Amino acid sequence: MEAREVIREVRQLTGLTQQGLAELAGTTQSTIAAYETGAKHPTTSTLDRIVRAAGVELSWAVVRRVPYRPMTLVDLAASLSKAENDQDRRLLTLEFLQEFEAEPPHRQAVLISEQPASTGDDRWDALVAGFAEHLAFRHDLDYPQWAEDPGRFLDRWWFPIDTPEARAGAFVHAPAALARRGVFIERRDLVRV
Repeated sequence: MEAREVIREVRQLTGLTQQGLAELAGTTQSTIAAYETGAKHPTTSTLDRIVRAAGVELSWAVVRRVPYRPMTLVDLAASLSKAENDQDRRLLTLEFLQEFEAEPPHRQAVLISEQPASTGDDRWDALVAGFAEHLAFRHDLDYPQWAEDPGRFLDRWWFPIDTPEARAGAFVHAPAALARRGVFIERRDLVRV
């Protein structure tokens, strides 16, 4: 939490106005307001004094943060195999695509290069390979050869969003890399709104 959030929460918890908290803490209302908006930043000792003046204890903790690591197609396939339903799987694919697009170009190739294990469902295996091809083409990356595995192509068409309207749009607007594998989904459905 940021200091401004702590001060605002303390006031809400105690029912104090900015003026009331300022009087208890021996400062001005404008100073409290500046802390709450982030225009000014109190030192830790000042923040502790303000919080204590309101009759609240502030607890500090040192926590080791796990460094951020973007999802790879290997991670996506593993998550897809554990997901309980297709709705969860669709959300996982959107999460992967969102993280992929946020990565710099030199890191994007790493996210699609390694061959993922099977998800246990031919449909999702084809979709994962289609993502690899589509993203490689779209971002001018090396095409991962594992995506040409015959097990990554469907014998029957699959519509992840299976409504009459979605089918019609998917026939016209599915990325070629997915359509050639028998997976039909519109480009716009590959973006989280």
